[in-house]
Amino acid sequence: MISENCVLLVFGLGSALAAVAGIIAAPLWSVKPTMGADAIMPAFVVVVIGGIGSFWGSVIGGLMVG
Repeated sequence: MISENCVLLVFGLGSALAAVAGIIAAPLWSVKPTMGADAIMPAFVVVVIGGIGSFWGSVIGGLMVG
């Protein structure tokens, strides 16, 4: 059974990583409510190229697109 503290730790870590990603992305794209769409569209293309559900396929797709 997963303890509640472990769940809170993972949630906090994910939130911290999302905050760091926002700080890094802010200078690249203008800060606006829809700035996530600028990052999600290329990520979606990478996942589709690499194959949905395939980790290594997504890595290779990311290298191809990048």
